[in-house]
Amino acid sequence: MTYSPATRQTVIAHRFGFTSLPRFSRAFRAAYGTSPRDWRAAACAVTPTGHPHAYKA
Repeated sequence: MTYSPATRQTVIAHRFGFTSLPRFSRAFRAAYGTSPRDWRAAACAVTPTGHPHAYKA
């Protein structure tokens, strides 16, 4: 799946079967060592060419 930076975390959480955003955030942090917000900020950073990039989950 590809998500744009505009995709809300709740939408992503629900697509992966989570019914609670806090539970999704805890599971994400346990799996990746960072919060979904911080991961998104890093993943959606503007590249040196000036184009934002999407990320796949």
